[in-house]
Amino acid sequence: MFAMLQNQTEKEREVKAVLNGLRLFSRFSKAGNKKLLNSISGTSVGDVVNDIANEIQEAIENPPQIVLIGKTGVGKSSTINKLFDPKPNLPIDHVEPATVSIEVLTLSLGERGDLIIVDCPGLGDSSQADKRNMLAFKELLAQSDVAVWILKADDKTLGIDISFVKKILPKNLKDRLVIGINQIDNMQPGEWNTEFNIPSKEQDESIKRKEEVVRTKFNEIGIEPFSIVSYSAKRDYHLIKLFRSLVDACPQERVPALVSRKAEIKSFFSGKEDKKSKK
Repeated sequence: MFAMLQNQTEKEREVKAVLNGLRLFSRFSKAGNKKLLNSISGTSVGDVVNDIANEIQEAIENPPQIVLIGKTGVGKSSTINKLFDPKPNLPIDHVEPATVSIEVLTLSLGERGDLIIVDCPGLGDSSQADKRNMLAFKELLAQSDVAVWILKADDKTLGIDISFVKKILPKNLKDRLVIGINQIDNMQPGEWNTEFNIPSKEQDESIKRKEEVVRTKFNEIGIEPFSIVSYSAKRDYHLIKLFRSLVDACPQERVPALVSRKAEIKSFFSGKEDKKSKK
């Protein structure tokens, strides 16, 4: 899934182009040709390259961390398995909870560095397990960049989820909470359109109502979700939308480092081209 997204997005192509340019300038710099570089660009290339390189190095050494949490059976592990290529192969069990401990995955985003994805054991299985896990989750979330709370589309009760969120979500993630509503292919009334792999008209109406109810309930506890994404991991539906949301929810300076500097970098390169054209 990510491999497909990486090949399709214009943003990825821009980042690759910039990185290729930086590699060229880095070779000059390492060879002691800063004077030559500065004469080409008309600015301190060494400073620009070093600043950007430091941001990239920071992203490599301290990649963004995204945590997936939710009640048992909502499909957190299956979502992670479907989102990334190669497949992480997290355990899935249709009878008992499959994730019994916190699973930390470091996933490569190619030119954009790495991303840490954390799969948490499901909540609501037992009060004893919840008490133990919630302490660990609270500490984990305090050190993370984004929280992704997964709900089950046909679950009409949000009280338990709201209670858990109030107890463990830190203030710094209140505006970086992505809510994923999984298994929308099970929404009633209506049946999934298998020919086009989309919800039926009746299901689509129920999905919109579900999203509005979820937004209202979270607003009532003072949380405005960064985004609400309805999807189906089983049907591979809206997974790209979910992936983009969880990455976009990261602080701009964290993922990707180069994109946050895009305007400055473009200005730098255009200045170099203008000077060359005048010669």
